[in-house]
Amino acid sequence: MQPINIYTFVHDTVLQKNDRHLKYLFFDIFTPQLSKMTGRSVNVVFLRNIPDITNFDYLSFSDNRLDIEPVIEALSTAIKAVFAAYMAEHRRAGKPADLYLILIDGLLMPSLGVEGLAIPEANIAIATTLGRTVVAHEIGHCLGATHEDVALYREPERNDPSHCATFMATGREEGACSIFSFSSENYANIKQHLKKAP
Repeated sequence: MQPINIYTFVHDTVLQKNDRHLKYLFFDIFTPQLSKMTGRSVNVVFLRNIPDITNFDYLSFSDNRLDIEPVIEALSTAIKAVFAAYMAEHRRAGKPADLYLILIDGLLMPSLGVEGLAIPEANIAIATTLGRTVVAHEIGHCLGATHEDVALYREPERNDPSHCATFMATGREEGACSIFSFSSENYANIKQHLKKAP
């Protein structure tokens, strides 16, 4: 089976320069489980100083806009074009299990509070370092995971009305806990998605 390769383009905004630290914080919370559940090795490759990608001006797409759909469409189109040029220049063919991530510091769309974006049809994602689960969430989208198949759990011993949630949760309340895992339903979605990458 093809390995899952996560090519991680570290944006110039990322202050952390130690790739092992980035891997520990944002990838080690989900890649071992992903490997175990899919039977595939998962490789994370960090890339820096790649013109047009690691200096991509994502902030210019969300300045003072209130409607998210046109922003996402324009941003997605621009990112796909940048990666198409990169792939052509480096003579790389896209493989179904190759994922391309731009890792940023700060919000992707500050005026809209957006932390990340996935473009599943192109296997491209952008994720912030502001939250430990954002990378897993956006990579999950590229692998077929959905918001609808999130799993929520309560902590009865604390009588806490908020939920603990798996990676694909959205709109989590401030201070709500995270279960560092995909739900069993989303693991099934990911396995189904990867059937096109034998």
